[in-house]
Amino acid sequence: MSKLPSKRRNVIPYSRDGYRGEHPVARSDGRLVQCESLLELDALMMLDAFDRNIVNVESQPFIVKYRHDGRFRKWTPDFMIVRTGVKPELVEVKTLKHLYPADPLARAETAERFKALKDATEQKGFKFRLLTEAEIRVQPALYNAKLLCRHSSLRHNTALIIRGRDALRSMADPSVNGFQTALGPDVDGFSLAIVMDWLGHALMDRRSRFSRTSTLLPL
Repeated sequence: MSKLPSKRRNVIPYSRDGYRGEHPVARSDGRLVQCESLLELDALMMLDAFDRNIVNVESQPFIVKYRHDGRFRKWTPDFMIVRTGVKPELVEVKTLKHLYPADPLARAETAERFKALKDATEQKGFKFRLLTEAEIRVQPALYNAKLLCRHSSLRHNTALIIRGRDALRSMADPSVNGFQTALGPDVDGFSLAIVMDWLGHALMDRRSRFSRTSTLLPL
């Protein structure tokens, strides 16, 4: 894989929608990853919640040079996603309004520019991914992702995780309520069920919002 320049973009002190913050990506050992919009934040939470192959996420990792409209240009990806056993992925988060402007000429130019970005990224040995609210703000997945991220810190409690795995094996009813019964009253079964899902020990029903009546299947 070709080595890219390590130069980063200077992160601006404002954002497209007035939000600028950080998200502790649990699958990247809790490293704080910067985001410059609420849509980027939601994208990070969706990735952190559901992609168990992630080992590292980096914000604005480097500059990619590409050729478009007869000129060499520069692009800084929003994120670089590193997964086990596959090429790293460079991610750009954009709104549908940005990608599909009303003017047909502007829309065609935008499509050509992102094709040039994709080609340049793949030539350098990376995967390219474009995310919009159509992939990110999907319900109930986003609601569930926020719950998974909120409770993921419990993964560090080894004794509690062992107890949760024992409860998964012994529960009579494959639901969060059944898990709670197997655990006993001194532990919040809902929070622990969410963590067991995040760790890959169980699977909660993703067709609806997570609740105490959700189906919970051991894996």
